[in-house]
Amino acid sequence: SDASLPRSDVVYLKQFTPYNITPNLRRYLDEDYDVLSVNALGRYFSDFSIYYAHTRGKKIILTPHLTFHTNRYGLFKYAHKSLLAKKLIAWIDKIICFTEYEKNYWSKNFKVDGDKCVVIPHYIEQFGTRGDATLFSPRKYLLYLGRAGKNKRIDLIIEAFLKLDNPEYDLYATVRPEDLNRRLQRMVRNNQKIILLGNISDREKEKVLANTEALVLASDYEAFGGVLLEASVHRKPILCSALEVCREVLDAEGAIFFDNDLSSLV
Repeated sequence: SDASLPRSDVVYLKQFTPYNITPNLRRYLDEDYDVLSVNALGRYFSDFSIYYAHTRGKKIILTPHLTFHTNRYGLFKYAHKSLLAKKLIAWIDKIICFTEYEKNYWSKNFKVDGDKCVVIPHYIEQFGTRGDATLFSPRKYLLYLGRAGKNKRIDLIIEAFLKLDNPEYDLYATVRPEDLNRRLQRMVRNNQKIILLGNISDREKEKVLANTEALVLASDYEAFGGVLLEASVHRKPILCSALEVCREVLDAEGAIFFDNDLSSLV
């Protein structure tokens, strides 16, 4: 926001959001700000920032994010949830979510009061690109849009695509070859219909979304599914995991939900 624009009904706040600013985090936290914005619990720089801001009377908000997504290091995560997370949450002024799914998560797991946890509407900015095919091949393609994180299951998408007999579409994915393991790299090298786009800009993302036949998302978990909304802005069909949060965000008439296994996605 441009704070130079006067508005009688708007109060401009100075926000600080801590990420990997360690071990000098305390120095940054001592700077002047109105609101501490944290998007995760269970990381040193997030947990310490909440404690430090609380001792100085700062306002603290937790923005949309779940806590731990997997059972890896389960003992540590159980201890954090049981001993530390509830205390940290008590020091937070507001938890801001994008979906009722998230709000229910905080209520169920941490008994967060309903007034403390609020749901705000999604907002997706659209650049106005409609059907511009100048950036990518005019051939028809399915699109995976996202990173190659383990939970995103790009392995499942590639393997399912390779099971198709002479597919009508190509498969485009915004990942780099080095993001894949060696087995998947070999699969991609041997198939002309799988195109890895690597990292793309926001403008390129709009173009590739505008021209795809459908978006494919096979995540094991999602916090709020922003990519689904970006595809929806372009009125694209969506194939995605049958996650509760995805069902909340999407109208069933525009989506096909599948179980995260090979046969279902094929």
